[in-house]
Amino acid sequence: MLKHKLSKTLITAMTAGLILLAGCGTLDMQLETDVKASGDYTQKVVINATGAIGASLVTEGGADELTGDGWQVSQTQSGDTVTLTASKDFSPDDPFFLPDATGTETASPVLDIQRQNSFLFTDYSFTVNIPSDPEGMGFDGGDELDMLAPSLLKNMFSISWTVNMPGKITAANADIINGSSATWNFDVVSMSEGVVMTADVRVINWAIISGLAAFAIIIAILSLIFVRRRR
Repeated sequence: MLKHKLSKTLITAMTAGLILLAGCGTLDMQLETDVKASGDYTQKVVINATGAIGASLVTEGGADELTGDGWQVSQTQSGDTVTLTASKDFSPDDPFFLPDATGTETASPVLDIQRQNSFLFTDYSFTVNIPSDPEGMGFDGGDELDMLAPSLLKNMFSISWTVNMPGKITAANADIINGSSATWNFDVVSMSEGVVMTADVRVINWAIISGLAAFAIIIAILSLIFVRRRR
């Protein structure tokens, strides 16, 4: 099974950037997952970085690395703000991974989409599991990051993840649920403690139900005609 990941450079920009460039910029990451009826999905990542953190993102070559991994990437700069946008299509058997603190991929997929068909409906289950990793994020009793106030880190770094499902969401532990979309918001502190996101959808197969209804009507009409002729 192939494993795709968000560039190690981008994770470096989040962790090392926060440690070394504290107070010298901000980093906002927005992830959006568009799930198709087939279970395939498009993953989009938008990163806005300012100040020295934005400069670090450019010098680390994040756009080039993502392009090499098959992502469609664009990068713009306005003043001291760098915006990197990347998107890529995936299948459930070819999932989207994030690297852990060592730069290697996690043992299990960060994002997992399950699709189960039954006769009258289809169930979709969206799960994101980012393991607890305080050491990898610098909360291990070391010097630099532990000396920074958590409130400062929260102001410097933010992340949101939105999933767009192929039907109305029936259950989710998201911060915001709007019809078929769910959004989770967290920061570097909560991310270091581990994040689990879940969303479930049940899509009614109206085409099959309509077909059965039409078939039943046809049978009823034919039965009525047959009874009248017998009379």
